[in-house]
Amino acid sequence: MTSSDPSSRQPWQHKVLLGLVFWFSTADFLQSGVVAFNAAPIMGDIAVSPEEYSSIATFYAIFGILAIYKQRWLVERLGWRRFAQISMAIFIAGTLVCAGSHELNSFATGRMLMALGGATAFTMGRVIVSHLPTPPARFNGIKFFATGLATGSIGGPVLAGLAYGYGSWRWAFVALAGPALLIALLSSLALPSTVTERDLRSQSHPKALVSLMLGSFLLLHALQRSAFDWFSDAPLVIVSAIGAAGALMSFIFMEHGHARPPLRLPALMQRRYLFGLSAFTLTYVLLGANNYVLPVLIRQGMGLPLASQAGLLATGAAGSLGAWWLMVRLLKRISGPLPYYAAGFAVLAAAAGLLSHLSESANAWDSVAPALVLNGMFVMLVLATTAIQTFQKLQHDETVFSHANQLKNMLAQFGTATGVTIATLVMQWRSTDRYVQLVEAVNSGQGGTQDMIERLTNLVGATPTGQAQVMALLSQIVTTQATFSAVTDYFFGLSALAVALLTTLFVAGLVRSARDRGRPV
Repeated sequence: MTSSDPSSRQPWQHKVLLGLVFWFSTADFLQSGVVAFNAAPIMGDIAVSPEEYSSIATFYAIFGILAIYKQRWLVERLGWRRFAQISMAIFIAGTLVCAGSHELNSFATGRMLMALGGATAFTMGRVIVSHLPTPPARFNGIKFFATGLATGSIGGPVLAGLAYGYGSWRWAFVALAGPALLIALLSSLALPSTVTERDLRSQSHPKALVSLMLGSFLLLHALQRSAFDWFSDAPLVIVSAIGAAGALMSFIFMEHGHARPPLRLPALMQRRYLFGLSAFTLTYVLLGANNYVLPVLIRQGMGLPLASQAGLLATGAAGSLGAWWLMVRLLKRISGPLPYYAAGFAVLAAAAGLLSHLSESANAWDSVAPALVLNGMFVMLVLATTAIQTFQKLQHDETVFSHANQLKNMLAQFGTATGVTIATLVMQWRSTDRYVQLVEAVNSGQGGTQDMIERLTNLVGATPTGQAQVMALLSQIVTTQATFSAVTDYFFGLSALAVALLTTLFVAGLVRSARDRGRPV
C-alpha cells in the first residue's frame, strides 16, 4: 500500500471512505453557503462595506488556490491521514476565529485559515473516489460525492438561517467545526499514514509558486476591483489583468519545464479533459453569478424575512438532489453526456425565463421557488455530467488524476470570482438605468406616481417633516423597484445565453450524428 492508495483497507474501511467522500463534499458547499447567506448580517456586525467584504472573498480564493496547488506535494510528505487531520485543524481554527471576530482583520484572518484548511476538501473527496477498488464501488463513491454536494447546498442556507434565528450568525461558523471534526475522525480510521518515497516526490519550484500567487492575486484583485471601479477606473483594472496574464503564463511555462512539478500540465493536455475543464469553468461562472443575484432578488427585490430567504434557497438547492436521483437511474441506460447537458441548459433557460417575468406582486413560493428548484437541477446535471466524463482517460495514473482535480478546483476559484464580478457589473448597469427611468417617471407623474405622492402626503401631513418622510419613502420604493427590474433584466439575458448554449449543443449533436453515420462499418 502506498500513500496514494487509501483503498487498500478492510471492507469496513471502504464504508468509512464513502462517509469521508460524502463529508468532504458536504463541508465544502456547506461553508460556502453559510458565508454567502450571512453576508449582510456579517457586514453589519463587524462594520465592513460590501467592497471590503468582497476583498475578503478575494483573499479566500487566493489562499484556496495556494492550498489546492500544494495539496499533492504535501500529501506525498505527510501522508493522507496526517494531511487531512492538519487541514481540518486549520479549518476549525479559522471557523472559530471568524465566529469570534468583531472587525475586518480578524474575520479576514479566519477566512484565510478556512481556505488553507478547507479548500482542498472537494479535491480530496473526488480523489478518494478514484481509489475505490472496482468500477461499481467507484460509481457508488460518485453517488456519495454528488449527494454530499447537494446536501451541503441545502444545508448552507438552513444552517445560516437557524444560527441567525437563534441569536447570531456566529453560531453557524461554530457549527462548521462539527463536520471538520468528523472528517478528521474518519480520516484517522480509513486513510493511510505512509508517505511517498523521497525519489518519487514532486518538487516545488519557488519561482513558479511566486508566479502563481502573484498572478492569482492580480487577476482576482482585478475582478474584485472591476465590480466597484470598472466604470471609473477601467485602465488600472485592465493593467492588473494584463499583469496577471503574464504571471500566470510564466507559471505555466515553468511547470512545463520542471522535471517533477506539483502539477503535471503536459499530461493533462487531452481533448476530453480540456473540454471538461471548460464546462466546469463555465458552470462555476454561472454558479457564482446566480449565487450573487438570487439573494439580491429575495432579500432586496422582494423584501422577504430571513426565514423565508433560507427556506427558498434550501428548496432551490434540493432541486440538485432530485436531479441526481434521476440521473442515477438513467445513467445505466443513457451514458452519453449530450442528453444531460441539454437537460441542464434547458432547465437553466426555464429557470431564468420564469425569473425574468416576475412581477413585483408575485408570491415567492409560487413563482420563485420553482425557478430555484430548476436552477438547482441545472447545477447538478451539468456538474455531475462533467465530473463523470472529464476524468475517464486520466484515472490510470493516480498522480495525474489528482493533478487534474487540483487544476479544475483552482480554476473553480477564478470561475466563481468571475461570475460574481459579471453579475455585479450587470446589476450596477441595469439598476442605474432602471433607476433613472423610474425617477423620470416620478418627475413626470407617469404610472400614477403623482396620485401615490398625494396619498402619502395625506397620510403623514403636508408639513416639512411630512414632505421629507414622503420623499424618503418614495426614494426607497424607487430603489427597490430599480433593483427588482435589474434582476429580471439579468435573468432575461441569462435565459438568452442558456438558449444559445442549448442550440450549440443541438448543432454539435447533429454534426456528431452525421459524422458517425459516415464512418465505415
